[in-house]
Amino acid sequence: MPKFTIVPGPCYASNNSHFDLTPLNYTEISLKTYFSFDCYDQLGNKIKKGGESFTVLANYLSGTNQQDTISLDSAEVVDKENGTYFVEFVPTMKGIYLFNILKGKEKYGEEVSWELKAFTCSDNDNKKILCPNKKECVSDILECIDPDQRCTDKAISAEKPFKCKVNKTETCTASQTDCDCPDGYHKCEIMNYCVPNNKQYMCPKFKNLYLFCITNNMVYNIDGICRKEKIGPNQRVCPIGKVLCADLSCRDSYDDCYVTDKKNPLLQRCIGQQIVTSATLCPSTITCSSESEVVCPTGECVSNEIYCPALNKCNNDYPYLCQNNVCAKDYDSCPPSISCGENKLLCSDNICREKC
Repeated sequence: MPKFTIVPGPCYASNNSHFDLTPLNYTEISLKTYFSFDCYDQLGNKIKKGGESFTVLANYLSGTNQQDTISLDSAEVVDKENGTYFVEFVPTMKGIYLFNILKGKEKYGEEVSWELKAFTCSDNDNKKILCPNKKECVSDILECIDPDQRCTDKAISAEKPFKCKVNKTETCTASQTDCDCPDGYHKCEIMNYCVPNNKQYMCPKFKNLYLFCITNNMVYNIDGICRKEKIGPNQRVCPIGKVLCADLSCRDSYDDCYVTDKKNPLLQRCIGQQIVTSATLCPSTITCSSESEVVCPTGECVSNEIYCPALNKCNNDYPYLCQNNVCAKDYDSCPPSISCGENKLLCSDNICREKC
């Protein structure tokens, strides 16, 4: 008997029934995002290969009149080579975006109109807290912590909200920086960040200055600075779900952290990985008015990192998020913090004082 193979025709769409706009729900300003569409022919047969030629006309609606638009040059159609196509773009501001897909010179589907709004939590219900790590509104900030990382002991969860292994034992703890490092990583004594096992030189060590401080009738502090009393920088922390890296920036995982091969046994390595001739030249890290507080990437002192606000979102031009929550081209382009020098502390208002 003869065998027949049905070959789909060219892509055809009179409406947007095969468009998926779901990814736009998780879009942020200045980050590349997309929506997608699948190819079907005029008879509804799915096309499972690429090769069609599409273009997109994208505009940002800058006023109430749809004729008042600004061209969005970042938009492009990407062929995934399986019958699915992504329309990728970078939204630069909140407002209405209009997309028209063209197949050759003909319009493909209907115009896509999408509005990027500020994500806020409604005042009309009991979920008024916006999580710093995800677009989710909750009634209790502890709900922002993933269930497998949240302390379930209600008697202590307010002070110790995180659950993780500390010294290889599952424990409720006050900070993510108290947790053991993952396999393959070593925890530094100063500032409690993790570095790769084969990069332990990234841990700052200032102990050779101890005798210098004593000789000058001063007290040695963990940041290598001699002061009149033992007081030093507070623990740096990251918002919920982020990890603290050795350059004091916050990332999704330690694998994303900045790693340096720069080392010189004759020079001092600062807490943020800068290499200088003396610890007094190191960029200072913030000291709070209370020893029990911790320091967010924004520089504010809080009682617990669950209260740290969300991190900035960096764009393609300035993709590197620095330790002070600003975006730069790379680690070396990050603006340095103030160096307060001997006997001084950097307070949360960025002023050097003998006591904060």
